Amino acid sequence: MKAEEHKDYKEEAHQLELTKAWITAQSEALKEEGQTLEHEIASLRKEVSSAFDERLVLKLQMRQGLTEDLNKYSQIQAAPYFGRINFKENFTDNLEVVYIGKFGLYDSEKGDMLVLDWRTPMANIYYSGIDEDVAYKAPDGIVEGKMLLKRRYVIEEGKLTEIHDEKSLQDNLKDSLQQGTGFLMDALNKSTSGRLKEIVATIQQEQNQIIRSESFLPLVVQGVAGSGKTTIALHRMAYLIYNQQNPKAKYMVVAPNQLFLKYISDILPDLGVEHVVQTTFEAWALDKLGKGIKLGKQRDKLDTLLVEAEEKAQILALASKLRGSILFAKIIDKKLKRLEASIIAPEGIQYEGITIVSYKELQHMFLVSNGGLPLMTRVKLLGDYIKKKLQDKQADIKELIEQIYARKLKVLKASVTDIETIRQEIIALYDERDEKIKGIKKWSTAYTKAYIKNIALPSASAFYQQMFEEESLYKWLEGKMPEEALKSVIALIQGQLRKQFFETEDLGPLVYIQSQLYGLDDERQYAHIVVDEAQDLDEMKLLVLRKASTNDAFTLVGDLAQGIYGYKGINNWQRVMDRVFEGKSYHYFEMTTSYRSTIEIIELANKVLGANKDHPVLLAQPVFRHGHRPELIRCISEMDRVNQIYNKIKVYEEQGLASICVITKDLAEGEDLYRALRKKGLEIEWLQDEEEQYNGQVAVMPSYLTKGLEFDAVLLYDVSASKFKAKDLDIKLLYVMITRALHELSMYTIGLPTEIVASCL
Repeated sequence: MKAEEHKDYKEEAHQLELTKAWITAQSEALKEEGQTLEHEIASLRKEVSSAFDERLVLKLQMRQGLTEDLNKYSQIQAAPYFGRINFKENFTDNLEVVYIGKFGLYDSEKGDMLVLDWRTPMANIYYSGIDEDVAYKAPDGIVEGKMLLKRRYVIEEGKLTEIHDEKSLQDNLKDSLQQGTGFLMDALNKSTSGRLKEIVATIQQEQNQIIRSESFLPLVVQGVAGSGKTTIALHRMAYLIYNQQNPKAKYMVVAPNQLFLKYISDILPDLGVEHVVQTTFEAWALDKLGKGIKLGKQRDKLDTLLVEAEEKAQILALASKLRGSILFAKIIDKKLKRLEASIIAPEGIQYEGITIVSYKELQHMFLVSNGGLPLMTRVKLLGDYIKKKLQDKQADIKELIEQIYARKLKVLKASVTDIETIRQEIIALYDERDEKIKGIKKWSTAYTKAYIKNIALPSASAFYQQMFEEESLYKWLEGKMPEEALKSVIALIQGQLRKQFFETEDLGPLVYIQSQLYGLDDERQYAHIVVDEAQDLDEMKLLVLRKASTNDAFTLVGDLAQGIYGYKGINNWQRVMDRVFEGKSYHYFEMTTSYRSTIEIIELANKVLGANKDHPVLLAQPVFRHGHRPELIRCISEMDRVNQIYNKIKVYEEQGLASICVITKDLAEGEDLYRALRKKGLEIEWLQDEEEQYNGQVAVMPSYLTKGLEFDAVLLYDVSASKFKAKDLDIKLLYVMITRALHELSMYTIGLPTEIVASCL
């Protein structure tokens, strides 16, 4: 209800003003402290000789903390909290009135918690949806009690505009979804801004359960389009970082492309989380491999698959599937076994034909004692081992030298009757012996260096290319696919590699080989890794990402229905988890409620998915938010279609819709349309590459770049029968395109529309 109509309005308005005043006072105090600190830093820089002086480092750290606090206060000044609970612990008379916000506020002078951070254990009560009897997990154990009030606020520009008292979260959500009213619906009806935003004020119960799920097991979220899975995964990251409280821990978010990274870039900073690595798998992998890898764009591969004949497309798909499989990792392991078995020379280490360290001893040290380490690490340890062994054996080598020269002297003396005639030769032999004994240490060092230098490991790319040139690959893959297809697949990959051309599908195997040969610089480094659009990664990519995790703490979010890279990606969560994580237990959640699109758009999307009889998937359940029915507009010519699209965009702009996207199936369609619309004077972006950034205006994009994004209005450029067939990839692409729309959807065709859409309207 409107805030002024609520019985507690005066009390709540007063509380808000007190909190805002406290934030203002704290901010002013911090600014004054900051000015003093700047003077102290400037003075210290004149005094100290090193930038690493302890006093200077401490002051700089203080400045960093102060800046972070000021930024936090600036973010929440206009809306310091969004909710409140009244909590009474069992067997006590104390009633706690707790305000909940994006950041915690603590008055250290009075010892009062003004606002509780949403990530704290007690704040879980607010999101739990339990009517009255509640509990939360505190450091000292479980705290049980009664929640006597749950209240939500809408605070805009520092003014309290709405107050909602809730019977329970479930009842409130139920009322909202059935009646199309309430706190949640207000949020859903707003236009999107071109950037994904934090949702701490509207987190739902199913989402809260995922966010607060245990971190020590991998977690998989199968979420329908618009279910908020990306947002929830990032809120989970913020929650884990807050509660783990390990300043040295590192965290990583892996997104599908740079465009998507820019789209989600505001969320973690908005939640007060800095210094999380946000990257794509391709960027991360290329960083591991160093220079020299020329990578083709993933969009080019999909564009090729969309237009190629069935037979060639099948070979391209098989080649991708092979390189991304656990089977291929096992083949790499076989090849590596051959390499490591060839490293130790069969004669061991000898001196003058006498064995000092046996082949068997060296093999055990190399293959067993250090068998789990990268080969280069093992080679270095082997050098240390040989050096130590030769040092330990110096007395034995000295004795061996003495024995050798004793025999030489004996032979020399036996060859003559007059020793005087060979005195000089005897002296020379003694001198030679003594020199060799003196040089034992030098010989040991030189021998060790020469031995290790003689072990030449290939680069990851050279090892990889060699694999496809060997006949043994055919033997290892025999029976895994039809013989002719196998020959075509290997010939295709050979041709690319001989040109030094690599695809994204090659990166998984290359990083895997790199890790086995040389190790990874961030191996076992990340305390938690979030992978978004995980269905588009293959088994090999997940396998190498696992090497970067300290404890298998992953959050994998995706939607099998949007698996447009299904020719190489994941189509069964259980199977991939069993293969990559070797049967380890994991958490699995399904998010079926779509908060993005209207009922009419979701119903169309679900019917489109239903056309895929061979791959049934989880369907979305829409919230109770009605809108206009999606339009199918038949055009008589290309010029007519451009005019119709232009006119519709103008209508959407007049309606106040902030983000509008015309989606084409592939890249080629986009350029002509973009130029035609620009020629008509329309301010429009053409996003053709994942490196670009969407600025929340009118845009033209190919279908595969829009995954994960959302727009107020979507126009599908061509849904003709010639463009979309009733096959898996086309159905998934259409589903992705349709579910980008929040409020409005229009579709265009010249001639007959695809049966996939026509049968659904």
